[in-house]
Amino acid sequence: MFPNEDERQIRIRLADSVRWIVCQRLLPKIGGGRVATFEILGTNLRVQDAILHGETEGKTFYDIMEASNAFGMVTFDQHLVGLYEEGQITQETAMAFASQRGIVGRGIDAIKSSRGEATTDIDKLEIDRTYNKAL
Repeated sequence: MFPNEDERQIRIRLADSVRWIVCQRLLPKIGGGRVATFEILGTNLRVQDAILHGETEGKTFYDIMEASNAFGMVTFDQHLVGLYEEGQITQETAMAFASQRGIVGRGIDAIKSSRGEATTDIDKLEIDRTYNKAL
């Protein structure tokens, strides 16, 4: 959108001006209606560095938000798991709107496990102790 020679100056201006970025999605709610899920990114030194120098392995905006809950930041995936725990959305809705399905799946499994619910539909799983033994 900007000429390459202006990129550095634009990144500096953006890093200095961003305070909070809030994104919202509306999801179908259990029982009808809609419920909002949020992703919130606030500014700190890690965010400013990512804006100035670009995202790198382990230094993505997602990683920063995930590690900065104490500072009011949250990812869509974390918020989806929270909505599922509150009983506002179904597991299918959470998985359908997830940014990273593995993270949401593990979060939902942890909630189900803490409630004593099954986390898989595999029943009667056992070790075959006779496998590969000489007769």
